[in-house]
Amino acid sequence: MAVVMFEINVYSNKKDGRKTECKNILKEIDNVFYSMNFRRTAMTPVPNMEDATIYRITARYRAATDGKYFYRR
Repeated sequence: MAVVMFEINVYSNKKDGRKTECKNILKEIDNVFYSMNFRRTAMTPVPNMEDATIYRITARYRAATDGKYFYRR
């Protein structure tokens, strides 16, 4: 048994609605990971120091696996 973790970064550089676009993309990612028995353990907006016009959200997903199946803990 091993515990695996995936980190996803979602970016948007739209002029208007950057935050909404990132959240909508993250909802789709949530659906995929939840269907595989992963749980989201974090979702944090991250300031982009290089270019403040780009919005970024970082999310982490975690599950236990036996190499064949994923299990929620």
